[in-house]
Parts: sequence; structure tokens; C-alpha cells
Amino acid sequence: MFSGTGLTVSTDPGHPKVPHVTLDGDISVLSKTLQEAWKRRVIVPANLRDQRIRKRTFRGTPEEIADALGLQLGPKIKGKKDKSPKGDSVSIKFGR
Repeated sequence: MFSGTGLTVSTDPGHPKVPHVTLDGDISVLSKTLQEAWKRRVIVPANLRDQRIRKRTFRGTPEEIADALGLQLGPKIKGKKDKSPKGDSVSIKFGR
């Protein structure tokens, strides 16, 4: 923000980053990917194990996303190292 006397500090931090994930595929396979990304156990109920999710983007915390999918989050997983991608983006496709 500019003023007539020089630069001033703006209290507006801009757009806050909202966690989001785009999913497409079998929920049982996607839950394993989410489990690695969130470093928490992801439990799929028996009635959802054979379900397929069409391409959708979910926004919110891991708890909110899991709730929207009907999944349950378990405890954190210890001892796993981060698998950082070598490029700017990662594309994961699960098909039949």
C-alpha cells in the first residue's frame, strides 16, 4: 500500500493458503496416497472400499476432507521420511 509520505505496512496478508487435494480413482487406492501425504492412518469403511471417486477437488484440513469422503483418520505415522518431488508438480493417475 502506498501513501503520500512513503511506504506503509499493510495488515492484509493476502490470500490465505487453503489446503486442498484433487482426487480421481478407487477410494481404497487413494486412501493410501492420502495416508502418505498426511502422515496419518486413513481408515476406509467396508461399505466404501469398492467405491470410485470421480475427479473432484476437496478443500479444507485433512480432518474435513476425510469427513467429506466418509473416511476416518487414525494416529500419526512415525518414522516415515518425506518423499519430495524433484519437479514443481506431481501427477498421479490411478486407472482401471
